[in-house]
Amino acid sequence: MLKYTLKRILLLIPTIIGISLFIFLAMEAASGDFVSTLITEEMTDEEVHALRASYGLDKPVLERYVDYMWNLLHGDLGTSYTSRMPVMELFMQKIGNTTMLAVASTIVCILISIPLGIFAARHRGSIFDNISNVLGVLGLSIPNFWLGLMLIVWFSVQRSWLPPGGNDDGILSVILPAITVGTGHTAILMRTTRSAMLDTLRQDYLRTARAKGVSERKVINVHALRNAMIPILSVALTQFAGCFGGAALTETVFGWPGVGKMVVDAVKQRDIPLACGTLIMKCIIISLIGLATDLLYVVVDPRVKTQFASAKRGKRNG
Repeated sequence: MLKYTLKRILLLIPTIIGISLFIFLAMEAASGDFVSTLITEEMTDEEVHALRASYGLDKPVLERYVDYMWNLLHGDLGTSYTSRMPVMELFMQKIGNTTMLAVASTIVCILISIPLGIFAARHRGSIFDNISNVLGVLGLSIPNFWLGLMLIVWFSVQRSWLPPGGNDDGILSVILPAITVGTGHTAILMRTTRSAMLDTLRQDYLRTARAKGVSERKVINVHALRNAMIPILSVALTQFAGCFGGAALTETVFGWPGVGKMVVDAVKQRDIPLACGTLIMKCIIISLIGLATDLLYVVVDPRVKTQFASAKRGKRNG
């Protein structure tokens, strides 16, 4: 297990290098840079060159990239061009809002997916099973930005029930963004719940429980669901990582002051250190969530632990 964990952590290094290099090259290929947003008609060529040099943009892109990676190895994510503040400080200011949205979105996803998955498994092949599958696919197919705009129109503009954006109204502010993000992840978790429940419902111990007079509700919600929770829990944690990393459009639509919106703004403003540093931190967090999911799976499911042990013994014997 220790070797597996270290291997997963070391895989972060090429991932970080790839992400940072892609951002540098993509922004270099785009028309203009950060200084181009500051240039006025009154500025001379010398003043423009001096301004570009003050941000280090007079150097070739690969030289700037090497300098950035060298600073990154020393724990420095750089300084934002726009705010002149350390990227890590700006990231820490926004990470709490993104985490809140990810948690709320995952709760919405679970509240929709697990009941639908259980219901579909209990009524396999029926019209209810087909309807639940259609609802799950619709949640996956509808674009987040369109659903977010429709929710704003329905619940904020027409009825004034919920705030249209920002986070000034506490828990009420997160409801619409959480529904927007959470519904987009329902299909996978619902299908996983359905499949896990179908496998569990075929087990002999459930027939024994029914024969002993245990109520059907207890058979489903206690015995069957408890034994089907391992794959469901694994996918739910993966969905949490997806909600954490894929909410940029939703944060922009709702003006939610999170990390995703900050990345979008940084790209628009050609703020390379802010965009690069923020995406690197998101990548690290999402990778650690994935690692924690895998380790939890091994701890919860003894069969996986046995597979690790068997593979280790096989290598020794070989």
